Amino acid sequence: MIPHPQTGRFDLKAFAPSETVVFFAQMEEPFPVYGGRVPESAALLDEVMRGDQIGLMNPDGETGSLIPIAEFAQTVGVSVEELRLHHRHLHADGLLGITQQGLISLAMDSWGLPLSGGYADTGS
Repeated sequence: MIPHPQTGRFDLKAFAPSETVVFFAQMEEPFPVYGGRVPESAALLDEVMRGDQIGLMNPDGETGSLIPIAEFAQTVGVSVEELRLHHRHLHADGLLGITQQGLISLAMDSWGLPLSGGYADTGS
């Protein structure tokens, strides 16, 4: 579905289930960030970020750990409010990834350090 070109809102039928109405209302927000097409991974990331806990991919790349969203925000160096506000940009810029199981992964540089909007600080 594509939102109305003048209103930017989805035109849903009056008999649409309430869950559908809520979902499409939430998908209107990321449209500008993703250039008018919201990837499935972005919709899943939005759903995960609305919770109190998130699944964070372990370094092995195969398993994850459930942690409070506040702990993850601290890991990436922002407040929970900033993370929830900017997660779409972090995802669209390739700094956050998400698996089909809803596990979030940080983009890493060749040293295995989290990227921070460009080059990671290697400490040297």
